[in-house]
Amino acid sequence: YCEVARHPFTGQQRITLTGKVINNAARIAFLVTGVGKGEKVQDILQQKGDFKTYPASRVAPRSGELYWYLDQEAASGII
Repeated sequence: YCEVARHPFTGQQRITLTGKVINNAARIAFLVTGVGKGEKVQDILQQKGDFKTYPASRVAPRSGELYWYLDQEAASGII
């Protein structure tokens, strides 16, 4: 249920949970900060642009709850 993933820009290896595990969680939370994330958050929430290229767009809890915690800069595109 865990996999080794490689960051697409830095090549850094990291361990991640699979989508199946994440989407079966009782609660899922995103913590997003910074002005550089504002457009991405907007694309994902409004399902526009290249939103499907972001892994966060594939998070869809089957029976749980999804929470987004955004600072003012990350929420700038949706406020």
